[in-house]
Amino acid sequence: MNKMQVFNLIVILALLSVSVVMFSCRPQASVVQVVPEGFVGVPWGASRDQVIKIMRERGYRSLGTGGIGGSGAVVLNFRGEFTTVPCSLSFILIDDSFYEGEAMFYRPDMPQPNKTLQTTFDNIDGMLSEKYGPPRERESSSYKDKEGIDRPSKSTFWYLVDNKSSDIYTVQVMLDYYVTVYYRACSLETRLKNKNY
Repeated sequence: MNKMQVFNLIVILALLSVSVVMFSCRPQASVVQVVPEGFVGVPWGASRDQVIKIMRERGYRSLGTGGIGGSGAVVLNFRGEFTTVPCSLSFILIDDSFYEGEAMFYRPDMPQPNKTLQTTFDNIDGMLSEKYGPPRERESSSYKDKEGIDRPSKSTFWYLVDNKSSDIYTVQVMLDYYVTVYYRACSLETRLKNKNY
């Protein structure tokens, strides 16, 4: 071997040694993913009566009941709060079992609704990032509405897997005309839909 080959071999061995030492010093603890146990205090799988009872106990006013066109899903609507901010809350149920929640914030009465909604989005996005970690997706753009006003459009999306059950959950916060937060127990939704078909 010539001197250059020996030098290259020494450099490669030194780099491998450093890598082994760095890897062996890193903690090997398993990462535990935090997943939502429900939405605004209502556990996944709660019945219609349980959702109504929990909302009444919290002093939230019912805004009525609806459905999602031919899907068999029932939507219970309330005036309530998400992260202490007033909003409308929706609970979607199939087969009398809650699997998706939605909080919608809209303040057109504010002097600068875009700024108010942006602040609401940023606060919720920060809170969810702190709780669930970095999001899987983050999108940001803007557009002009029919009145020619520049509107921001943002979305942050978390895809969460329970390490124990492998159940999948999604959480999303969106900014458009509204700020909307969606929580969904995807695996439960699949089980409920398969049960009915």
